[in-house]
Amino acid sequence: MNVDEYVLNAIRDNLTDEEVHEWVTNGKPDDYFYRIVVDYNGSPMILENSLVTRGFELLKGLYRKE
Repeated sequence: MNVDEYVLNAIRDNLTDEEVHEWVTNGKPDDYFYRIVVDYNGSPMILENSLVTRGFELLKGLYRKE
């Protein structure tokens, strides 16, 4: 799994489809960064903001194609 897949999976695991849609169509990257939590050696950790921004940009690209 590459970094982009990891980030997109983390976003999908933490946000509903409706939240993702609202975020990508009306939001900005920082709106949900605090909600993207991953497992780091058994402990929850908020995903680093630059990775959340990368995921946001990837999702925006996917939504434009639809």
